[in-house]
Amino acid sequence: SKIQNYTDLKEFINLKEGDTFNISFFLNKIIPELYSSNCALGLATLALSQNHTLGEQSVSMLEQLIFRGHLGSASTNTDTLQSVQILLADALVQLSQSLWSVSRKKSASCQNSKEMTVSRLANVIVLLQMEKLVTTFRADNWQEFETSNDRLSTILNSCKQSENVKTLLRTLEMFFLRSPNKLNRTLQNLLTDISVDELILLAKEVWGKELGLTLLFVFSCFKKLFTTKNIRLVQVLKECVRTKSRISFWNSSLNPIVADIVFRGLTHFVTFCLREASHENIHEICVEVVKLIKSTSKLQPAHEVRKLKQALMFDPSPDIRREVIGLLEKKGLYDQHLDDFLIKELEKMLNPYLQLLDSAVTTTTDKIKVIGTFHQIPVLIQLQRPTILEHKGESSQASQGPQDKQLKLMIEILKQLDHDHILKLFAYRLTTIPKFNITEYYSNNLQDFLANKNKNHKYCNEKTLLLYLLQTSSALEHCHSKNIVHSNLMGASLFLVSKEKVMLGEFSLAVQLNISKEILLRTEDTQSLPIRWTAPETLKERKVSLKSDVAMFGNLMYEVLTHGVLPYSRENLSEEEFFSRAVHFLIEPHRESCFKDDYYKLMLSCTHHRPERRPDIKNVQISLQHFLDRKLNYSDDEVTSYSFPNLHDGTLKPSTQFTRGLPQTKKGYVIPILPKLEKVIQETIHYYKVGQFALFRETVSTHMSRMLVAKVQAGILDEIIPRVDIERVKNNSRTSYVIDIFLPANCSEDLCSLIDNNQVGQSPDSCLHLILKAAEMLKYFHDNNFILGQLKMSDIVIDMTSETLKIYPISLRHMIYKTSSTDSSSTTRQSPYDNIACSFETDVFIFGCFMKELLLKVDAMKRPTWYSEPNTMDSDSVNMEQLNMNSCPASMYTLMDKCMQNMPQDRPKLSEIISVLSKTKLALATSTVEEVESAVSEKYDHLSKAFPNDSNLNKCCMPLTEADSSDDHDTLSTNVYYV
Repeated sequence: SKIQNYTDLKEFINLKEGDTFNISFFLNKIIPELYSSNCALGLATLALSQNHTLGEQSVSMLEQLIFRGHLGSASTNTDTLQSVQILLADALVQLSQSLWSVSRKKSASCQNSKEMTVSRLANVIVLLQMEKLVTTFRADNWQEFETSNDRLSTILNSCKQSENVKTLLRTLEMFFLRSPNKLNRTLQNLLTDISVDELILLAKEVWGKELGLTLLFVFSCFKKLFTTKNIRLVQVLKECVRTKSRISFWNSSLNPIVADIVFRGLTHFVTFCLREASHENIHEICVEVVKLIKSTSKLQPAHEVRKLKQALMFDPSPDIRREVIGLLEKKGLYDQHLDDFLIKELEKMLNPYLQLLDSAVTTTTDKIKVIGTFHQIPVLIQLQRPTILEHKGESSQASQGPQDKQLKLMIEILKQLDHDHILKLFAYRLTTIPKFNITEYYSNNLQDFLANKNKNHKYCNEKTLLLYLLQTSSALEHCHSKNIVHSNLMGASLFLVSKEKVMLGEFSLAVQLNISKEILLRTEDTQSLPIRWTAPETLKERKVSLKSDVAMFGNLMYEVLTHGVLPYSRENLSEEEFFSRAVHFLIEPHRESCFKDDYYKLMLSCTHHRPERRPDIKNVQISLQHFLDRKLNYSDDEVTSYSFPNLHDGTLKPSTQFTRGLPQTKKGYVIPILPKLEKVIQETIHYYKVGQFALFRETVSTHMSRMLVAKVQAGILDEIIPRVDIERVKNNSRTSYVIDIFLPANCSEDLCSLIDNNQVGQSPDSCLHLILKAAEMLKYFHDNNFILGQLKMSDIVIDMTSETLKIYPISLRHMIYKTSSTDSSSTTRQSPYDNIACSFETDVFIFGCFMKELLLKVDAMKRPTWYSEPNTMDSDSVNMEQLNMNSCPASMYTLMDKCMQNMPQDRPKLSEIISVLSKTKLALATSTVEEVESAVSEKYDHLSKAFPNDSNLNKCCMPLTEADSSDDHDTLSTNVYYV
């Protein structure tokens, strides 16, 4: 609205590269309007713009007007043409000066681009000179022609004399005619409006003899070609450019300006006019144009030939593409130039918003990846490489390949996502070639960042690592709120925006759930899965769900909190071995020394082998926020307080050394197998050592109710048994159950063996502690409506490596759920007055038998070798009198007697049993301390009399009450005293 004339227009055309909105306004609004109104002066004014894209497009449109003959109308006079020519000459001087002054500072690609623009300006000035000559000849106004020539010559002579400018000046000299007398007959024929047939007859007479005549001939051919679309003109041009020139100025090759004008004219013709031709002519014209391309492939200018090929290959008409691509394919040109053509076509489509980096192109079998900027934001452009049939337009929508379907799905998913920590989708096209998508991009992914810092011992602090995980969980929660499963969650899918911000990307494997809670991945997609992060159900059955994403997040926690260690690399497994364990749920993240208890607990809950037992990502996010808030409250956040695994010790691998895809062998997929059997504990119980696990597998034929199995699988027993799996197996007509109990790897010996090896039960306090732990375990079963049904020393294993001693049952064959039907098998230990169906009271009787068995075993270890072995006797039939009543306090024997009463109602509750045992334990600890204090005091008195002058005596032999008076009472049971 502010522009009144072209002088005003000059004030608005020098736009910066970042001003994409105004540049786009000029490209998509101003320039098309100037072109449609044949306003050459306006286009020439825009050519003065310092914005390269704007100037180049203006010159191209002006060139198009000249070829189409729209500047040769009656309304166009010599003054208008002169004004346009002078503006272009000014632009040429300006650009040449810029090239001369900053040639050493610019990149090679920038230099080449500007030199091409100089060449283009020179061509248009020559075209305008010929248009002026035609207009002057028809108007017979030679005085104005000479005046304009003088002014043009003065401007160009002031320009820096590059090769392009020198060629231009020598070419223009041939058109600086001073009078009509110098026009020969041939030239006069070319300046008149002759027919196509007459023009073709002049070809042999004109071509290659004089430069001026040759240029005028080419110029006249294109003006006729644009108006008549006569294929014979293309054939004549083809024959001409193949003819060897006899002009010494050309050095036996095409003059550069002639070559440029020929191929620029063909490019414009194909781009803007070919689709207007009748259907019958399309095939013939395409054939002739491609033949011309073939015949001049070794001639300059190569960039114009490429543009012509590109215009043909991406023409909207399938007929045109089919013919041109077929011809290029036969000559081996299609595959050679396809990638470059796709990139250039995309760049042309999204100009000026999209700027590509020439050095940032990577290719795969079906994709081309290019780095650039879109609205000044760094982006990744992914171009789909089409098949020949698809490019020709011969493949139907129904025959779309897997990559097309996956791209469409990914785009539909990305369109729904809008989150501060998810890479954004900016543009896409799915229906026509080139198919592409443009997403936000940052070069550094978190995986490389963490692994590199670990190798260089330059670690992030704990707060930053928690922040990365919190941001990722927030992004994942946004995906899950829309039922989107990422399926590719790992450090390589997270990109660093800054030192404290990551964004989630890599949605190539993402799927969207509908009504169902899970979906099957396509078979071909499984070969892109990062298996060290993938959930076991995905590896085993291709199932993905929101909970499979949570499992991947748990493994991501391991990767991030170890500062770039490959998950499960401490086990030193091959991919086949890892896969075998993973599909059998025989592996979990290793407890590294840098993991705090709550971090590792969250990690284990996320990677639980049962999807329904994993937390929602929202709950994970809440936990991480709590960890971070707690960390922010600490004033000291030094890295030294958080010790990471060392990738230099050779036992661990960086997460960058991951592999994708399920492992394969020559026969197909790896068949999962069980680890090697370590030993047979009982006939029905086998022990395996699997990495961090001790696996006790029990096979039973006893029926187990559905309710019992469901409760166990739901994790009710997790507090006392880390992991229990029950699987129903049918062999022929028989049904059995396989019970897998997973315990810490050091739990390999049962209670009997440990007592035999003098590892436990060597004191009354130790026996009492074991019995108390067994009672607490049994109470947990009862509190959750389970009846254990059997408790023997051979069915108990102990973990002595933890801070507190833990006991675990390894046999659940007699366990029933309270609401289940009557158990078909009687327990091995119950009173004759108990019913066949077990009850809580039956378990109390069994517990009394366990106490007796334990005390008998301990007592036997203290008896002389000649004493008869009690193991040959049935411990349940041993009378109380056979027990050594001095082994433990009397209250324990009384409790044992009550537990083994014949009538169920006479037996105590487990809560009462635990209360009695706790009081007995405390009394035993107190009496032990008193005995030690008395012994120490006696020794102290004795030494004082023997060494009355020893000043160090008080330091080396102090009564316990003085030496340890500041400690709490809990330390009294540790059996460590000052003596």
